[in-house]
Amino acid sequence: MRKAFRSWLIISSIVLSAALVGCGLGGGAADEVLAQKVKHALYDHGEANLLRVDVSVEHGVVYLSGETDDGQQKRTAEQIARRVSGGAKIMNKVLVEP
Repeated sequence: MRKAFRSWLIISSIVLSAALVGCGLGGGAADEVLAQKVKHALYDHGEANLLRVDVSVEHGVVYLSGETDDGQQKRTAEQIARRVSGGAKIMNKVLVEP
């Protein structure tokens, strides 16, 4: 089930990216692809609470929001985003709600 969902997410992001590029929205498409990569990495990490982290990208800046149970999960989400984004600026606005 998990592999099917992950495959669906990857295919959806590719199709969406191709559609956006076709519409002349190349910058937005790159942001969407990066957002999908970060979301996939958080999902693949396997920690359920990281699924509560929302990801958006604007002009190459990765924004993390949502909630985690502790500061370590917040830091883990940021580390994953930093690793996947290849040095993009990360704005971690995740709230710690124990």
